Amino acid sequence: MKNLAYALGFREKQFANDDDKYLSLKMGALQGLSTNIMMADKDYNIVYVNEAIIEFLRALEGDIKKDFPAFNVDRLIGTNIDMFHKNPSHQRGMLDRMSGEFDTSIKVGGIVFNLHAFPVFDDNKNRVGTVVEWQDSKQMDGVSQIESIHKSMAVIEFNMDGSIITANKNFLDTVGYSLDEVKGHHHRMFMEPSEAESAEYRKFWDDLRAGQYQSSEYKRVGKGGREIWIQASYNPVFDLNGRPFKVVKFATDVTKQVIAKQNAGKMIESAAVGTEELSASVKEITESMTKSRATTEKAYGIVDQADQQTNKLADAAASMGGIVELINSIAGQINLLALNATIESARAGEAGKGFAVVANEVKNLAAQAKTATDKISLEINSMRDISSSVVSSLNAIKESIETVREYVNSTASAVEEQSAVANEIASNMQRVTREVNSMV
Repeated sequence: MKNLAYALGFREKQFANDDDKYLSLKMGALQGLSTNIMMADKDYNIVYVNEAIIEFLRALEGDIKKDFPAFNVDRLIGTNIDMFHKNPSHQRGMLDRMSGEFDTSIKVGGIVFNLHAFPVFDDNKNRVGTVVEWQDSKQMDGVSQIESIHKSMAVIEFNMDGSIITANKNFLDTVGYSLDEVKGHHHRMFMEPSEAESAEYRKFWDDLRAGQYQSSEYKRVGKGGREIWIQASYNPVFDLNGRPFKVVKFATDVTKQVIAKQNAGKMIESAAVGTEELSASVKEITESMTKSRATTEKAYGIVDQADQQTNKLADAAASMGGIVELINSIAGQINLLALNATIESARAGEAGKGFAVVANEVKNLAAQAKTATDKISLEINSMRDISSSVVSSLNAIKESIETVREYVNSTASAVEEQSAVANEIASNMQRVTREVNSMV
């Protein structure tokens, strides 16, 4: 603004006495500015205000009159700037000492005004006046916020029929188009054809035309059919009569996040399927281990019964051995009697021959009985040895089966625990999958 004042020649002459033939041109240039310009002479009397500051102060006239009831925006020319200050001497002191650009603020009627002032000098370095630019701090905050939004967010504006008015660089970078490629086109250019023709899409714009705010995560189509996801809000803007006249959309590109969530969902779903398969496998193993445990218990019972029967057989063999010994003892006694009978028959001579024959037959029978009992005794001893070996083997088998049974029981218990854990994991994975899918 200072350079503009210099360029217009205000450093050369006082404003009130400027007879430059280009004065009207200079004033016209200032009138066309959108900034709020006020000029004062060296005595701080207002000598010029442009249209922008007139409209600016007129809109705030009611607030200014709260502190300065005599204020009248139509009578600014010729009044002194002291009218804006409760302590004019303080402000004059600062302005008198001003040698360059100066920023300050004043509060009038509850409104904080930011003032940007700079002195104007003639060719002899004499102070001839002051130029002041006025700004409403709230408006400046709003402008700063809008600038910040445009720097950080994708912004696009639509007419109420959905046609595109303009878009900022962030939005154009997101969709991959230039402004010329989108301006004047309908919003549906960013939609899938099927969605653009849907009743939901028509209702979407009907609601916006009714002034209803829309916000969500949306799938859109960029240049070349590229899939885009945005977190966006569609904001109807109302005119002074309360009617919406355009829609401003603020958006953030969340494509990477959505794709990451989709991929995570797929991986979790795959993991959930794997967990379910693991759970099914563990269930099958559990059933097999249960059957193995039952079979082991049955085998243990059979071996135990065989062990008991073998022990009975050993006991029977032992009893038979006692009987054989008794028979051997009797055969020995018979053999002794036969020997005695033979001796007695020899003494009897001819009369004892018949008795001797009988005694000899008895002796032969006793010898045969002894031979038979000896053989039986050998068989019984062999049977007792075999029974003892079988008993030892059965005991070893029994011990092995007992060990296997303990292992099977332990494994079955562990598998049952793992089955419970696997089922819980599968349930949790299914829940996580549902939650992730609901986020996408």
